[in-house]
Amino acid sequence: MPYTYLWSDGQTTATATNLSAGTYTVTTTDSNGCSAIATATVTQPAALGLSTSATPVSCNGGSNGTATANASGGTMPYGYLWSDGQTTATATNLTAGTYTVTTTDANGCSAIATATITQPAALGLSTSATPVSCNGGSNGTATANASGGTMPYGYSWSNGQTTATATNLSAGTYTVTTTDANGCSAIATATVTQPAALGLSTSATPVSCNGGSNGTATANASGRYHAIRLFVEQRPNDGHGHEPVRRNVHGDDDGCERLLGDCHGNGYTTRRPGPEHQCDTCFLQRRLERHSHGKCLGRYHAIRLPVERWANNRHSN
Repeated sequence: MPYTYLWSDGQTTATATNLSAGTYTVTTTDSNGCSAIATATVTQPAALGLSTSATPVSCNGGSNGTATANASGGTMPYGYLWSDGQTTATATNLTAGTYTVTTTDANGCSAIATATITQPAALGLSTSATPVSCNGGSNGTATANASGGTMPYGYSWSNGQTTATATNLSAGTYTVTTTDANGCSAIATATVTQPAALGLSTSATPVSCNGGSNGTATANASGRYHAIRLFVEQRPNDGHGHEPVRRNVHGDDDGCERLLGDCHGNGYTTRRPGPEHQCDTCFLQRRLERHSHGKCLGRYHAIRLPVERWANNRHSN
């Protein structure tokens, strides 16, 4: 008594093959023409899915990035194959770039995805410095300027200071290390300079005759602001109980020249004792001379000089 089979998809064998998921009806008939009908349901697993996540490289040019594949659906267990050859769910020690991963389940189903490893901008470090004001002083500063990397930045100077700007520095070269939030570091140096030592010497010629007034005194300054010469000449009484003094600054080593006038000289300032100015110190302000198209340019520098005391129209020390 042979049986015949007829499936709803047209197959006529006892076993229908190559079926997709769904419900199928089969009719069987015997040799007497008797028949029976039944159904069969073909199931399927959930779709195999694959997603990825990544952690960036800590420092520019580094290789501590990671990428993780997360499979779902299909039929466990899952296998993984990364484009760099690693076969675990998480690929490690990666440099910046894009990586492909393929996952395969127990039934041989596969899925493909990519993961991108990023990196921060390169950590940069530059420095600037302000010089010491006076030779041998300690008021210089050095500033570190970090960029790139991952903020915030920390600083460590070779003299132990830990701020972006190191202060109260004497002349010399200082090293600074900056470290960002990921532990990346960069090193730079800053050089604090100082001017040459400021020197001052004096010379004098005596009065020719007792009680006379043709003596001279010369001050010779040297150092940072070029050597200059101050000529001091006593002049006759002005009729008001004050003996004016004329001071001339002769040509310095840049060839620039200035005239010191009275108490309010243009460009330079001098003061003499008297009812309006009870002082015994003269300030000579001269420029840091520089030539530019025949002009003397620069900023002022004050030289402190003793001033003669005056009484009864006579000059005394």
